[in-house]
Amino acid sequence: MVATKINNDPQTNKHLRILFIPNYNASKEHIVVPSVDFNEQISLPGEEACTTISEKFILNGALIIGSHDATNQNIAKHIGQDNISLFGMTYDEIRDLKKNKKHQEISKMIGKEFKETVKQVLAGNAFGTCH
Repeated sequence: MVATKINNDPQTNKHLRILFIPNYNASKEHIVVPSVDFNEQISLPGEEACTTISEKFILNGALIIGSHDATNQNIAKHIGQDNISLFGMTYDEIRDLKKNKKHQEISKMIGKEFKETVKQVLAGNAFGTCH
């Protein structure tokens, strides 16, 4: 749905295209990595495996926006915080949240934000008018 909106929006599609590559795997990286201008790398710090794909994208000149996972933090150390856009909680913040909140409270927090995001996307308010 997001790809359809962005790819069909005349103001956006001349600057940004979203592609989905079915069955994407490491053997298809050599086709994609050199052509990427922008990489979104999101994983939950301390919970999900990090990947070296961000490093490959940055070596080919792509901009990175992502979570505070280990790979993105490592890249930020080498290229400088001004050259990467990171968002979300850090590993320490996630650890503290888990320690101090019950699972149900965390689920409600995430669920509320997720529901609002989906609501905005479905209402067509998140990415402008789709033509």
